[in-house]
Amino acid sequence: MTFPGAAPPPRGEGFARIVATCFLPFVAGYLLSNVFRTVNAVVGPRLTAELGLDAAAIGVLTSAYFAGFSLTQIPAGIALDRWGPRRVQAALLTLATVGALVFAAAPDAVGLALGRFLIGAGVGAALMSGFKANTLFWPPERLPLANGVLMSFAGVGAAFGTLPVAWLADAMGWRGVFVLLAALTAASAALVWFAAPDRPGAGEDWRAALAGVRRVFASKLFWRVVPVCAVSHGAFQAWIALWAAPWLREVAGYGPTETARTMFVVLLGIIPGYLLSGAAPGFVARFGIGLERLVSLYALGFVAVQVPLALGVTAFAPALWLAYVVLGVGTVSAY
Repeated sequence: MTFPGAAPPPRGEGFARIVATCFLPFVAGYLLSNVFRTVNAVVGPRLTAELGLDAAAIGVLTSAYFAGFSLTQIPAGIALDRWGPRRVQAALLTLATVGALVFAAAPDAVGLALGRFLIGAGVGAALMSGFKANTLFWPPERLPLANGVLMSFAGVGAAFGTLPVAWLADAMGWRGVFVLLAALTAASAALVWFAAPDRPGAGEDWRAALAGVRRVFASKLFWRVVPVCAVSHGAFQAWIALWAAPWLREVAGYGPTETARTMFVVLLGIIPGYLLSGAAPGFVARFGIGLERLVSLYALGFVAVQVPLALGVTAFAPALWLAYVVLGVGTVSAY
């Protein structure tokens, strides 16, 4: 079958082939990007023990990841429109592979920071590549479902970056974990390159593309929505990527295994959180609540759940962090 308004799959037809060639290759890259995002929470104590890094240095490593990630966004967005998701995703995942190997071989904090920066830059377009592929190969009425399913794999990747990584680190060391992640990322890049269809864009020049970026930044709606999303989702990513695990260890008094197990369960909450954020707009619309108010309610709830965490309340800590995750991803409704 062929969907109206969607590009035909490259070989043959059918729903299963579209999923296999136009969807799952990008899911793999996005899943790995979330493993990389949360892995520092587990390997951080091992880096401290082996290289003598303190909490500030571990924070710098996580910041280096997000710096590379952030700097990639606009160039990658332009590149996706110009060359298509297959080429961009494969190239950037190759860069992430190099970053993982640099991190695995790093003798000091500088090398680790460089590796994390390259990883962040390499996975920076993983989600947007998936979104772009969805818009190219699914009809509009299927996009919400396709995008929601894609984003739910963030929870799978984030959860894998906790307890399973802790087990692997015990077996092969943290350097071995990053060599393994490099191999998996290289395989993901190859999967995108060889399995995904090639669908380059219209080939607009860089001047026209940058003019489009200027129009976005000149939009009043953009500036009404972005601040609350940037602050709330930025805080969410900062804590989940690094500081939630130290909170469980140092405030709640959890041991390493209990911390990894709790983080595994908590980060699985990303899956229902994203699915709920996709269903919530239609549900609350029945009660006359618009999307902007919904995003505001999500942000207020996210702030409220942080109060007991900031006060050091340890009773029901897993439940509090689970609520933190579900509410933290809610502002994605602004997309």
